[in-house]
Amino acid sequence: MLLTIAFCTWNRSLLLRRTLEQMTRLFIPDGISFELLVVNNNSTDTTDEVIESFSTTLPIRYLFEPKTGKSHACNRAVRNAHGEYILWTDDDVLVDRNWLASYADAFVQYPEAAFFGGPIMPWFEGLPPAWLNQTLPEIISVFGMIDFGRRSFSITAKTSLPFGANFAVRTLEQLRHPFDPSLGPRGNRRVAGGETDMLERMVEAGLSGRWVPDARVKHYIPKALQTTRFIRKYFYAFAQGEGRRGLRLHDVAVPMLFGAPRYLWRQAVSAEIKYRIRRYLSDPNVWIKDLKSSVLTFGIISSYQARQKASRRLLNSKWHN
Repeated sequence: MLLTIAFCTWNRSLLLRRTLEQMTRLFIPDGISFELLVVNNNSTDTTDEVIESFSTTLPIRYLFEPKTGKSHACNRAVRNAHGEYILWTDDDVLVDRNWLASYADAFVQYPEAAFFGGPIMPWFEGLPPAWLNQTLPEIISVFGMIDFGRRSFSITAKTSLPFGANFAVRTLEQLRHPFDPSLGPRGNRRVAGGETDMLERMVEAGLSGRWVPDARVKHYIPKALQTTRFIRKYFYAFAQGEGRRGLRLHDVAVPMLFGAPRYLWRQAVSAEIKYRIRRYLSDPNVWIKDLKSSVLTFGIISSYQARQKASRRLLNSKWHN
Protein backbone atom coordinates (compact mmCIF):
# COMPACT_ATOMS: atom_id res chain seq x y z
CA MET A 1 0.00 0.00 0.00
CA LEU A 2 1.29 3.45 -0.97
CA LEU A 3 0.35 6.26 1.43
CA THR A 4 0.72 10.02 1.05
CA ILE A 5 1.78 12.20 3.97
CA ALA A 6 0.94 15.82 3.19
CA PHE A 7 1.25 19.19 4.86
CA CYS A 8 1.50 22.82 3.86
CA THR A 9 4.06 25.30 5.11
CA TRP A 10 4.39 29.08 5.24
CA ASN A 11 7.41 30.85 6.75
CA ARG A 12 8.15 28.35 9.52
CA SER A 13 11.48 27.00 8.37
CA LEU A 14 12.87 26.42 11.88
CA LEU A 15 9.84 24.41 13.01
CA LEU A 16 9.67 22.74 9.61
CA ARG A 17 13.16 21.34 10.12
CA ARG A 18 12.13 19.74 13.43
CA THR A 19 8.96 18.34 11.85
CA LEU A 20 10.91 16.73 9.03
CA GLU A 21 13.60 15.41 11.39
CA GLN A 22 10.86 13.62 13.34
CA MET A 23 9.51 12.14 10.09
CA THR A 24 12.85 10.40 9.55
CA ARG A 25 12.17 8.37 12.72
CA LEU A 26 8.85 6.94 11.53
CA PHE A 27 8.39 3.17 11.75
CA ILE A 28 7.32 1.88 8.33
CA PRO A 29 5.65 -1.57 8.43
CA ASP A 30 6.36 -4.23 5.83
CA GLY A 31 4.22 -3.81 2.74
CA ILE A 32 3.83 -0.05 3.27
CA SER A 33 5.56 2.73 1.36
CA PHE A 34 4.93 6.45 1.48
CA GLU A 35 5.54 9.74 -0.27
CA LEU A 36 5.84 13.05 1.57
CA LEU A 37 4.22 16.04 -0.13
CA VAL A 38 5.40 19.37 1.27
CA VAL A 39 3.56 22.34 -0.21
CA ASN A 40 5.34 25.68 0.01
CA ASN A 41 2.58 28.31 0.13
CA ASN A 42 4.63 31.31 -1.01
CA SER A 43 7.14 31.31 1.85
CA THR A 44 9.76 34.07 1.95
CA ASP A 45 12.16 32.44 4.44
CA THR A 46 14.53 29.48 4.00
CA THR A 47 11.74 26.92 3.53
CA ASP A 48 13.04 25.67 0.18
CA GLU A 49 16.54 25.10 1.57
CA VAL A 50 15.17 23.14 4.55
CA ILE A 51 13.05 20.90 2.31
CA GLU A 52 16.00 20.28 -0.02
CA SER A 53 18.21 19.26 2.93
CA PHE A 54 15.92 16.25 3.57
CA SER A 55 15.65 15.13 -0.06
CA THR A 56 18.05 12.22 0.51
CA THR A 57 16.57 11.02 3.83
CA LEU A 58 12.84 11.32 3.11
CA PRO A 59 10.74 10.52 0.00
CA ILE A 60 9.86 14.20 -0.40
CA ARG A 61 7.94 15.61 -3.34
CA TYR A 62 8.17 19.39 -3.31
CA LEU A 63 5.14 21.38 -4.45
CA PHE A 64 4.65 25.14 -4.75
CA GLU A 65 1.29 26.90 -4.42
CA PRO A 66 1.43 30.60 -5.40
CA LYS A 67 -2.09 31.44 -4.18
CA THR A 68 -1.88 32.49 -0.55
CA GLY A 69 -4.08 30.37 1.71
CA LYS A 70 -3.79 26.99 3.35
CA SER A 71 -6.85 25.61 1.55
CA HIS A 72 -5.31 26.44 -1.84
CA ALA A 73 -2.13 24.64 -0.76
CA CYS A 74 -4.06 21.62 0.55
CA ASN A 75 -5.98 21.30 -2.71
CA ARG A 76 -2.65 21.40 -4.58
CA ALA A 77 -1.50 18.42 -2.49
CA VAL A 78 -4.73 16.52 -3.13
CA ARG A 79 -4.41 16.94 -6.89
CA ASN A 80 -0.85 15.59 -6.79
CA ALA A 81 -1.25 12.74 -4.27
CA HIS A 82 -0.38 9.24 -5.49
CA GLY A 83 -1.23 7.37 -2.28
CA GLU A 84 -4.41 5.43 -1.55
CA TYR A 85 -4.87 7.55 1.60
CA ILE A 86 -3.64 11.04 2.51
CA LEU A 87 -2.29 11.52 6.05
CA TRP A 88 -2.55 15.21 6.96
CA THR A 89 -0.42 17.01 9.51
CA ASP A 90 1.25 20.45 9.90
CA ASP A 91 4.67 22.08 9.75
CA ASP A 92 4.72 22.63 13.53
CA VAL A 93 3.97 19.04 14.58
CA LEU A 94 6.00 16.12 15.89
CA VAL A 95 4.49 12.80 14.83
CA ASP A 96 4.82 9.73 17.03
CA ARG A 97 7.15 6.99 15.77
CA ASN A 98 4.14 4.67 15.24
CA TRP A 99 1.89 7.36 13.74
CA LEU A 100 1.93 6.10 10.15
CA ALA A 101 1.83 2.44 11.20
CA SER A 102 -1.23 3.06 13.39
CA TYR A 103 -3.11 4.68 10.52
CA ALA A 104 -2.03 1.94 8.11
CA ASP A 105 -3.45 -0.71 10.48
CA ALA A 106 -6.72 1.25 10.72
CA PHE A 107 -7.03 1.53 6.94
CA VAL A 108 -6.87 -2.27 6.65
CA GLN A 109 -9.06 -2.96 9.68
CA TYR A 110 -11.80 -0.44 8.80
CA PRO A 111 -12.06 -0.30 4.98
CA GLU A 112 -15.56 1.19 5.23
CA ALA A 113 -14.24 4.39 6.85
CA ALA A 114 -13.50 7.35 4.58
CA PHE A 115 -11.58 9.47 7.11
CA PHE A 116 -9.62 8.92 10.32
CA GLY A 117 -8.29 11.01 13.19
CA GLY A 118 -5.96 10.72 16.16
CA PRO A 119 -4.94 12.60 19.33
CA ILE A 120 -3.14 15.94 19.27
CA MET A 121 -1.23 16.75 22.44
CA PRO A 122 0.47 20.05 23.42
CA TRP A 123 4.14 20.77 22.78
CA PHE A 124 4.61 23.93 24.85
CA GLU A 125 7.55 26.26 24.44
CA GLY A 126 8.84 26.68 27.98
CA LEU A 127 6.57 26.51 31.01
CA PRO A 128 2.98 27.67 30.29
CA PRO A 129 1.23 30.12 32.67
CA ALA A 130 -0.57 28.56 35.64
CA TRP A 131 -3.96 29.86 34.46
CA LEU A 132 -3.44 28.19 31.08
CA ASN A 133 -2.78 24.80 32.65
CA GLN A 134 -5.94 25.21 34.76
CA THR A 135 -8.21 26.19 31.89
CA LEU A 136 -6.80 23.92 29.18
CA PRO A 137 -9.80 21.53 29.13
CA GLU A 138 -12.09 24.48 28.33
CA ILE A 139 -9.95 25.87 25.49
CA ILE A 140 -8.18 22.84 24.01
CA SER A 141 -9.44 23.70 20.52
CA VAL A 142 -7.52 27.00 20.67
CA PHE A 143 -4.25 25.10 20.43
CA GLY A 144 -5.48 22.44 18.04
CA MET A 145 -5.57 19.81 20.77
CA ILE A 146 -7.93 16.85 20.74
CA ASP A 147 -8.20 13.50 22.51
CA PHE A 148 -11.30 11.30 22.39
CA GLY A 149 -9.76 8.59 24.55
CA ARG A 150 -8.05 5.24 24.16
CA ARG A 151 -10.95 3.37 22.54
CA SER A 152 -11.41 3.29 18.78
CA PHE A 153 -14.91 4.18 17.59
CA SER A 154 -16.83 5.00 14.43
CA ILE A 155 -17.24 8.71 13.69
CA THR A 156 -20.68 9.47 12.27
CA ALA A 157 -21.44 12.80 13.97
CA LYS A 158 -20.02 16.28 13.43
CA THR A 159 -19.26 16.56 17.15
CA SER A 160 -16.44 13.98 16.99
CA LEU A 161 -14.47 15.15 13.97
CA PRO A 162 -10.64 15.14 14.02
CA PHE A 163 -8.54 18.30 13.84
CA GLY A 164 -6.34 19.54 11.01
CA ALA A 165 -2.95 18.67 12.49
CA ASN A 166 -3.74 14.95 12.61
CA PHE A 167 -6.23 13.24 10.31
CA ALA A 168 -6.31 11.03 7.23
CA VAL A 169 -8.70 10.71 4.29
CA ARG A 170 -9.05 8.12 1.56
CA THR A 171 -7.81 9.89 -1.56
CA LEU A 172 -10.86 8.98 -3.64
CA GLU A 173 -13.18 10.77 -1.19
CA GLN A 174 -10.72 13.62 -0.68
CA LEU A 175 -10.85 14.41 -4.40
CA ARG A 176 -14.63 14.57 -4.22
CA HIS A 177 -14.56 16.89 -1.18
CA PRO A 178 -11.89 19.57 -1.73
CA PHE A 179 -11.04 22.31 0.76
CA ASP A 180 -13.03 25.55 0.52
CA PRO A 181 -10.53 28.31 -0.46
CA SER A 182 -12.56 30.91 1.45
CA LEU A 183 -11.78 29.10 4.71
CA GLY A 184 -8.54 28.38 6.55
CA PRO A 185 -5.51 30.57 7.36
CA ARG A 186 -4.21 32.99 4.75
CA GLY A 187 -0.79 34.30 5.68
CA ASN A 188 -1.19 36.22 8.93
CA ARG A 189 -4.97 36.25 8.54
CA ARG A 190 -6.65 33.50 10.50
CA VAL A 191 -10.04 32.22 9.34
CA ALA A 192 -10.80 28.89 10.91
CA GLY A 193 -12.87 26.01 9.63
CA GLY A 194 -11.17 24.66 6.50
CA GLU A 195 -10.70 21.06 7.58
CA THR A 196 -13.88 21.03 9.68
CA ASP A 197 -15.97 22.23 6.75
CA MET A 198 -14.53 19.53 4.48
CA LEU A 199 -15.10 16.72 7.01
CA GLU A 200 -18.62 17.93 7.80
CA ARG A 201 -19.47 17.74 4.10
CA MET A 202 -18.25 14.14 4.12
CA VAL A 203 -20.51 13.28 7.05
CA GLU A 204 -23.44 15.03 5.34
CA ALA A 205 -22.76 12.87 2.28
CA GLY A 206 -23.21 9.75 4.42
CA LEU A 207 -19.53 8.91 4.90
CA SER A 208 -18.14 7.76 8.25
CA GLY A 209 -14.78 8.00 9.95
CA ARG A 210 -12.73 6.21 12.59
CA TRP A 211 -10.92 7.37 15.72
CA VAL A 212 -7.37 5.95 15.86
CA PRO A 213 -6.09 6.48 19.43
CA ASP A 214 -2.52 5.32 18.75
CA ALA A 215 -1.93 7.75 15.86
CA ARG A 216 -0.57 10.48 18.12
CA VAL A 217 1.13 13.80 17.42
CA LYS A 218 2.36 16.83 19.39
CA HIS A 219 1.46 20.37 18.29
CA TYR A 220 3.87 23.24 18.98
CA ILE A 221 2.55 26.12 21.11
CA PRO A 222 5.02 29.03 21.26
CA LYS A 223 5.15 31.49 24.13
CA ALA A 224 3.50 34.14 21.98
CA LEU A 225 0.32 32.05 21.80
CA GLN A 226 0.13 31.28 25.50
CA THR A 227 -1.87 34.47 26.15
CA THR A 228 -5.45 35.66 26.53
CA ARG A 229 -4.85 37.89 23.51
CA PHE A 230 -4.28 34.86 21.28
CA ILE A 231 -7.33 33.13 22.76
CA ARG A 232 -9.35 36.18 21.76
CA LYS A 233 -7.99 36.08 18.20
CA TYR A 234 -8.68 32.36 17.87
CA PHE A 235 -12.31 32.39 19.01
CA TYR A 236 -13.03 35.53 16.99
CA ALA A 237 -11.68 33.84 13.85
CA PHE A 238 -13.58 30.66 14.72
CA ALA A 239 -16.87 32.56 15.01
CA GLN A 240 -16.19 34.33 11.71
CA GLY A 241 -15.54 30.97 10.08
CA GLU A 242 -18.81 29.64 11.44
CA GLY A 243 -20.57 32.70 10.08
CA ARG A 244 -18.97 32.30 6.65
CA ARG A 245 -20.28 28.74 6.55
CA GLY A 246 -23.76 29.98 7.53
CA LEU A 247 -24.07 27.84 10.65
CA ARG A 248 -25.10 30.64 12.96
CA LEU A 249 -26.73 33.14 10.64
CA HIS A 250 -30.49 32.98 10.35
CA ASP A 251 -32.97 35.41 8.85
CA VAL A 252 -35.25 36.05 11.79
CA ALA A 253 -37.48 38.99 12.62
CA VAL A 254 -35.57 40.44 15.56
CA PRO A 255 -34.57 44.03 16.42
CA MET A 256 -31.25 44.91 14.79
CA LEU A 257 -28.45 47.24 15.92
CA PHE A 258 -25.46 48.18 13.74
CA GLY A 259 -26.13 45.29 11.38
CA ALA A 260 -26.60 42.52 13.95
CA PRO A 261 -29.38 41.35 16.30
CA ARG A 262 -29.63 43.59 19.34
CA TYR A 263 -29.70 40.63 21.73
CA LEU A 264 -26.23 39.58 20.50
CA TRP A 265 -24.82 42.99 21.42
CA ARG A 266 -26.29 42.62 24.92
CA GLN A 267 -24.77 39.14 25.30
CA ALA A 268 -21.36 40.22 24.06
CA VAL A 269 -21.10 43.34 26.22
CA SER A 270 -22.40 41.53 29.32
CA ALA A 271 -19.88 38.70 28.92
CA GLU A 272 -17.02 41.16 28.32
CA ILE A 273 -17.85 43.14 31.47
CA LYS A 274 -18.02 39.94 33.53
CA TYR A 275 -14.66 38.83 32.15
CA ARG A 276 -12.95 42.12 32.96
CA ILE A 277 -14.24 42.04 36.54
CA ARG A 278 -13.70 38.35 37.22
CA ARG A 279 -10.26 38.26 35.55
CA TYR A 280 -8.75 39.55 38.80
CA LEU A 281 -11.29 38.27 41.34
CA SER A 282 -12.31 34.76 40.30
CA ASP A 283 -10.88 31.35 39.52
CA PRO A 284 -9.49 31.09 35.94
CA ASN A 285 -12.05 28.38 35.14
CA VAL A 286 -14.76 31.01 35.71
CA TRP A 287 -13.41 34.00 33.78
CA ILE A 288 -12.16 31.95 30.83
CA LYS A 289 -15.79 31.07 30.02
CA ASP A 290 -16.74 34.76 30.11
CA LEU A 291 -13.87 35.58 27.74
CA LYS A 292 -14.83 32.77 25.38
CA SER A 293 -18.51 33.80 25.35
CA SER A 294 -17.69 37.46 24.73
CA VAL A 295 -15.31 36.87 21.83
CA LEU A 296 -17.49 34.24 20.13
CA THR A 297 -20.49 36.56 20.25
CA PHE A 298 -18.54 39.53 18.89
CA GLY A 299 -17.28 37.25 16.11
CA ILE A 300 -20.84 36.27 15.20
CA ILE A 301 -21.81 39.96 15.18
CA SER A 302 -18.95 40.59 12.77
CA SER A 303 -20.30 37.85 10.49
CA TYR A 304 -23.74 39.47 10.42
CA GLN A 305 -22.17 42.81 9.57
CA ALA A 306 -20.03 41.27 6.82
CA ARG A 307 -23.10 39.61 5.32
CA GLN A 308 -24.98 42.90 5.38
CA LYS A 309 -22.10 44.69 3.61
CA ALA A 310 -21.93 41.93 0.98
CA SER A 311 -25.68 42.25 0.37
CA ARG A 312 -25.37 46.02 -0.07
CA ARG A 313 -22.51 45.58 -2.54
CA LEU A 314 -24.58 43.08 -4.51
CA LEU A 315 -27.58 45.41 -4.61
CA ASN A 316 -25.40 48.33 -5.69
CA SER A 317 -23.83 46.22 -8.41
CA LYS A 318 -27.24 45.17 -9.75
CA TRP A 319 -28.48 48.76 -9.59
CA HIS A 320 -25.53 50.11 -11.60
CA ASN A 321 -25.82 47.29 -14.12
